[in-house]
Amino acid sequence: MTASRRPSLRLILRDLAAASAFASMAVSGALPLWAVGVFAFGLGLALFGKRILAERHLLAFAILGTSAIFLCSAVAASSWDLVLAACTFAGIITLSRMLAAPTPSTDNQVHLTSLLMAAGGAALSAEMFFALCLVVFAVLSMLSLGLSTLESPGAGQIKPHRAAIRQLLVGAAFAVLGAGVFFLAFPRLSWNLAARRNPPALGTPSTGFSDRVQLGGDGRIKTSPRIVARVRLTPDPGTRQLDAYWVGQPLDIFNGREWTAWEQSPHRAAVAILRARKNRFVYQDVEILPAYGSRTLVAMERPAMFLNARANLSSGTTATQLLRVGPEQVRFADAASGYSYRAISSPPLGGAEEAEPDERESISEAYLQLPSPLDPRVSTLAQRIAGNEKDPLRVAHRLEDYLKKNYRYTLELQDATDPLADFLFRRRSGHCADFATALAVLLRSQRFPARVAVGFYGGERMADHYVLRAGDAHAWTQVWLRGKGFVSLDATPENHRASQPGWFLDWVTRWYEVMEQHWRTGVVDYSIRDQAQLAHQLIERPTSMSLKLPSLAAPAAAASMIALLGAATWLRRRRGKKTRPDAAALLGLRLERALRRARLQRQGEDLEETTRRLLAEAHPFHRSLASISQRYLEVRFGGRSLGEGEAGHLARSLTRAIARTHA
Repeated sequence: MTASRRPSLRLILRDLAAASAFASMAVSGALPLWAVGVFAFGLGLALFGKRILAERHLLAFAILGTSAIFLCSAVAASSWDLVLAACTFAGIITLSRMLAAPTPSTDNQVHLTSLLMAAGGAALSAEMFFALCLVVFAVLSMLSLGLSTLESPGAGQIKPHRAAIRQLLVGAAFAVLGAGVFFLAFPRLSWNLAARRNPPALGTPSTGFSDRVQLGGDGRIKTSPRIVARVRLTPDPGTRQLDAYWVGQPLDIFNGREWTAWEQSPHRAAVAILRARKNRFVYQDVEILPAYGSRTLVAMERPAMFLNARANLSSGTTATQLLRVGPEQVRFADAASGYSYRAISSPPLGGAEEAEPDERESISEAYLQLPSPLDPRVSTLAQRIAGNEKDPLRVAHRLEDYLKKNYRYTLELQDATDPLADFLFRRRSGHCADFATALAVLLRSQRFPARVAVGFYGGERMADHYVLRAGDAHAWTQVWLRGKGFVSLDATPENHRASQPGWFLDWVTRWYEVMEQHWRTGVVDYSIRDQAQLAHQLIERPTSMSLKLPSLAAPAAAASMIALLGAATWLRRRRGKKTRPDAAALLGLRLERALRRARLQRQGEDLEETTRRLLAEAHPFHRSLASISQRYLEVRFGGRSLGEGEAGHLARSLTRAIARTHA
């Protein structure tokens, strides 16, 4: 039969602790969806007391055996990573124990396998979400184990009390703080767990580059605050906001509704060289996050070289090659959840007009291509704005200024048969793709080569690096100038080029990124070298207030001091309301001494174990002992007080009960 009864608080805490440990693995995004779904379903059964494997030992054995064979086969076939398979199997074992009959041995097995899952979570992910899951797991496990000492399996009348929960929470807080001190002080071992970092994308990636950009598409991406890339610049400009364009893909061909890119046969190599490096350059160390959702590399304008590419796979971080698929587009050769690489761009941050000379003296007719048919009003408008000016850069700036002053930015888009004519002559409002397309086509109509580039604009400083958000995705125009190459122009109003998230989402994302940075530098990258430097500073300058602690050490120390002071104040206030621990311990010693004299307590047993054994044996003395033992547990662990003279009364009652039993 399926065991089904309302679970106790201890079992609920035990199962929730196991769920937290499983979540520490699941946040990596490496576990298969079926494993996450099965565990979630089993957790629901356990929380409602449906122990479907309570009396079905053969079924439980068959499930574990089948799972082991499947996972071993997957590892042997190289379709699964060994660590991932071990983590999945730990989750299956834990779930089978959660759905078994609740016994002390089952509880111990659940706690043990949950600890293994927490260790697996450390191997699969070193992100901040893992730290949160780990703390929740530790607190819930300590509460569950603490409550198990208050529940007598033989006599269910001993219940945990609210005061005991409070005491256990205080103990758990001290344990977590002690673990933090242990982490800082214990010599670090380099297990390279962080190399397996594989954080999930929260939601569907939406900024990935495609082979085409369609007018009238959804512009709501500009409101997304999600961080898709982190960049460190050398030299570092030190500004809060970058005024920079990050090129991902130039688009050459326009059919009236969408832009597409001209691609060449892919060239595979470890280093992609786009143009010769000059005397001026900017290094960019880029980390692509899973929310990016594309294999296309981005770099600051006029990228010269891409190298040191690495892919974040479920089995760890590995080197990957690059594919050059166009004159200025490079992609990663391997699919992965995230990437890192170094990009080198020729110019400083000043802008594209300061770019190094372009060796080409002619340009392909592809950059003069116009859709057919083209509304004749487009050429007329371009001619009217350009006037008699023949210099391509001056004409481009005139067209750029005209669009900025006479057209409005909006994300509320409507479809039309001719999107460009609709934008220029009817709606007179659109988003960056409309502005970039209009400027490029107006230039081409006057026989000036131009194209549209897509990528990102801006870059916001966070700690020692810059971040690119999904809302920073942008499109702009590039005009070709003899001797300079492609020079960027942007007809989109300045206030609408970077991301435009709501204030609340922006605040949450900013807070999370700052905490994530502290977590990575102060925990994930905290090494034995940092410990040695900290110890050296403490020894050399113990009185100095300028010690360079890890980024999380100072806040952690302050929080620890506040927590310790609060706990000390709370305990001091509670002292007058509680029985002193010495009185309760003395009572336990007196009761155990009486039991040993009567030869009722075996060697190595404590009062609880003796009570449970005598209850199981139906000893004539068990009823009297159960009531006295219950009172002792209430005083010892339940926060109850002993009345005046009650300890002596309980000891004498036990002695008289023993005498009556032996009479």
